[in-house]
Amino acid sequence: MRIAITGGGGFIGQHFAARLARDGVIAGREISGLLLHDVVPAAVPKGAGFPVETMTGDLPAAGETDRLLAARQLLAYLLRLFTNQAPEQASANAPLER
Repeated sequence: MRIAITGGGGFIGQHFAARLARDGVIAGREISGLLLHDVVPAAVPKGAGFPVETMTGDLPAAGETDRLLAARQLLAYLLRLFTNQAPEQASANAPLER
């Protein structure tokens, strides 16, 4: 299975990628490739028994999702909502404050 992770350079994305590299399987299916996508360059996890690619870009950009999803079977969408509230106080329904 070829997997793409948005937010692949972030905290959760990096930990998820490391776990996939360590396990080599997801949902009982062997991982054959991993793509880490983010607005900043992502670090490649060590020890992966499959190819790992990185891609920098912005999802709203024209053609970006087509480029991201090309020949992938699974997309993990790992983006964080930024707020000035503590994580335990944040809500998906809370307005963003600048």
